[in-house]
Order: sequence, then C-alpha cells, then structure tokens
Amino acid sequence: MKTKQSRKPTSNELKTAINNLIMEIGYIQQGLRSLDNVLSAYIDYNKDTDKFRDWLKKQMEENESGQKDIQKSTGRNKETKLRNIKSKEGNKNISS
Repeated sequence: MKTKQSRKPTSNELKTAINNLIMEIGYIQQGLRSLDNVLSAYIDYNKDTDKFRDWLKKQMEENESGQKDIQKSTGRNKETKLRNIKSKEGNKNISS
C-alpha cells in the first residue's frame, strides 16, 4: 500500500503564513499596550503611584534570588523592568 507523502509548502504559502504571524504579533502588542495604559491610568486614578512602585520593588527583591540565572541569560534586571513606571512628578524613571 502506498503511503501518502506530505508536500512542501510553496514560497507564497510560507510568505502568507509569516505575514499572518506578523499581524497576530502586532495585535498582541497592541493589546499589551492597551493593558499597560489601563493599568497606568488606574494607578494614577487611585493616586497610588509611589505606594505601588514601592510594593513592586519589594516583590522583585523577594523574587530576585531565584531569578539571578534568568537575569544573566536575558540581560534583564529589575531596573529595566521598572523604568517605565511614572512617579508623581511626571515622566521620571524609577532609576532617576
């Protein structure tokens, strides 16, 4: 009995698949930006910016011991994670 051989995708099929993936990633980025804006607006609305930043720093310091290997491999640290959190004074970064 003959086995059915799978065919290779054509160049146009690959282009279409890659373009679809790029579009989906764009939608995901847009959704994440929206969530980021909503969370930021909520924190500003409650006037809890400094309190939230302090809590977040504490949480990250507690979790830091288990994350050292990940930080080394990705080159990320807690300062890069916190740099976009605004203070009451405006657009000051947490590291400022």
